[in-house]
Amino acid sequence: MRPIIGLMLAALLMSCATGTARISGVSDIAVTGVRSTEKSCKPSDVAIDSGRAAAYFRRAQLVDFRTIHDQYDWVECYAEGSLVEKGRTCSWKIQAGGVGIVDCAGETRYVACRHCDDLLLRRP
Repeated sequence: MRPIIGLMLAALLMSCATGTARISGVSDIAVTGVRSTEKSCKPSDVAIDSGRAAAYFRRAQLVDFRTIHDQYDWVECYAEGSLVEKGRTCSWKIQAGGVGIVDCAGETRYVACRHCDDLLLRRP
């Protein structure tokens, strides 16, 4: 019983770890749309294309949802698309606030980027 509890605790701690871990082995990044559920944020406010999305994923770090909750703004204005990661086709969303979600066959991971405003926001 103790080894199982130890393994569960180790997995929990690893899932909460943040730092420099990134999604790697990414290719074929495509933008399929820009959406918003907030009236204050128009899809035209998000300036993202496949090149900017690729740069975002190079900068963004893997984080847990707690980190997003505590340190980032959740914005319902986002770009979405697809990418290939290590041979798997995945979907992604990148919010204007720097939070990203990558889903590969039901495996959802969160990424965040503190210094990506230059990639994500359209300047007047």
